[in-house]
Amino acid sequence: MSDTTLESGVVTGPDTEVRVELVRPGVALVTLNRPEAFNAISVDFVQEFNRRFTDIAADTSIRAVVMTGAGRAFCAGGDLKDVSKVGVGRSTPQQAMEVQDAAASMVTRLVSMPQPVIAAVNGAAAGGGLVLALACDVRICSTAAKFAAAFVRIGLASEMGASFLLPRVAGPSLGFEMLLTGRKVDADEALQNRMVLRVVEPDRLLDEAIGVAEQIVQNSPFGVSTAKRLLWASLQSSNLQSSIDFESAAQMLCARTEDQREALAAFMERRSPSFSNS
Repeated sequence: MSDTTLESGVVTGPDTEVRVELVRPGVALVTLNRPEAFNAISVDFVQEFNRRFTDIAADTSIRAVVMTGAGRAFCAGGDLKDVSKVGVGRSTPQQAMEVQDAAASMVTRLVSMPQPVIAAVNGAAAGGGLVLALACDVRICSTAAKFAAAFVRIGLASEMGASFLLPRVAGPSLGFEMLLTGRKVDADEALQNRMVLRVVEPDRLLDEAIGVAEQIVQNSPFGVSTAKRLLWASLQSSNLQSSIDFESAAQMLCARTEDQREALAAFMERRSPSFSNS
């Protein structure tokens, strides 16, 4: 899948738990790579995930990201075999909170990075794995995908922003039900409730997600990153006027860029724009 002619310092080896490849110009593919554990989230995984996405966020040559899982799962949530590390019953509340905050920072890192992230959900997305998918900007899933907020089934409530994101992405009715029952939702139900953009056969999933990323890469980098900030700010805003104020300020910034002038010139000249991110 990777194109060896593309270069970036973020590219990793094949055996890392969070693998990064460049698959198209400006497009990175991130694979959650613990297939033997259904890509479950361990303490070491959290650290590597945050390190990889910090590096991607700082790389201006990467304009869009596709994230998927190795093997049969997208991400099965917290690694219950890792309890000796995560501190369940074996550490102080302060230590447990540090681990919890680190896991939650994966979500805020996805939301805050300038590049849009497309989740290519290839299988189970449960617990924290579901939240990682919800924190992506676009979700496409295969027919094999399953979604579950199963916290209550193991005596927990919610984590990593699930109680905020799930009702906003899936709607209040389904979001509340998923969190309160732990019920699994299949790909078709996810599509019906607009949790995902579309459902495709497994062998088409990556091509479909990369195709969306390639469409994003054709646009102004500053415009895209600003639009992403606006969308997330609006999702978190308490009122319409706050969103309008933020949009107005962002629009004035975009209107003063060389890329915006180039876009207007290209439109008038009936050609494709050549963006310089300036």
